[in-house]
Amino acid sequence: MLRKTLKRQVTSLFWPNYSPKIDRINRLPLFLDFMEKSNPEKILKSKYELHAWMSNYVNKLTSIAYLEFGVASGKSMKIWVSENKNPESNFLGFDSFEGLPEDWQEGFPKGTFSSNGTPPNITDPRLEFVIVWFQNTLPDKIKSINRQKKIIIHHDADLYSSTMYYLVQSDNLLKVGDVVIFDDFANLLHVNRAFHDYLNSFQRNFRLICSTPELTTVAFEVV
Repeated sequence: MLRKTLKRQVTSLFWPNYSPKIDRINRLPLFLDFMEKSNPEKILKSKYELHAWMSNYVNKLTSIAYLEFGVASGKSMKIWVSENKNPESNFLGFDSFEGLPEDWQEGFPKGTFSSNGTPPNITDPRLEFVIVWFQNTLPDKIKSINRQKKIIIHHDADLYSSTMYYLVQSDNLLKVGDVVIFDDFANLLHVNRAFHDYLNSFQRNFRLICSTPELTTVAFEVV
């Protein structure tokens, strides 16, 4: 017991408090290794170009179940709704529209991105906005999704906690050929960390299809 106490005391002299900067530095080699081994079919200039390209990659006439976690202004949702022409497709947008539930990173405190509970104005009978915190409705909604359709999941909730939660909850939906898109993928303490923790826990295999420069936004196919 004494040794453990002394070790903690010595450690606290060098690292008295948790440091996000040090944590980020520690995770950087893993991300750089991933970048070096990545070979996307296509590199797009922006995340919205990526979504448009992916809607063609999937095929505009394919019946899809598109889930978006973190809708915000709805720009990416508009792309998928307008590009996919299959009347049997379904679109689900999960967001409280009250902003971040906790502080994210410097300059983005709790409440950032709030639209005062109001979803974007996108009119399409195939689209449903689920206006509530993820954990309150996601399990039941997941059960109602037709897995025979091609599943497209867009993760854009920013935070590690939110990203990890919906990755775990939606895992049973995914089959070979389905698509998973991440925004802010290069954020080492949040989305990227959640992705790697999820892979280590669930042993999933993904193939990188396309990305924006520096892997800011990425699209994977389940293999």
